[in-house]
Amino acid sequence: MRFKLRLMDQIGSNHKEITGKSFSPANILYGFSHFESLENLRIASKGFLLNDALTVQAEITLLSNFKCFS
Repeated sequence: MRFKLRLMDQIGSNHKEITGKSFSPANILYGFSHFESLENLRIASKGFLLNDALTVQAEITLLSNFKCFS
């Protein structure tokens, strides 16, 4: 599984994105130590927080192998 998380710039197109390559329940310590600071989220000109709303977009790609039996 691969995934992307995006903080959407609601004014322009300067979105902030972070990508992960895999996720497994066996790896409980998986994650990111830093994505975006609260201070940067609060800067109005960056466009992330607008009218008390923050838009986060998630994109998940599932990869699978399968055998076709005929």
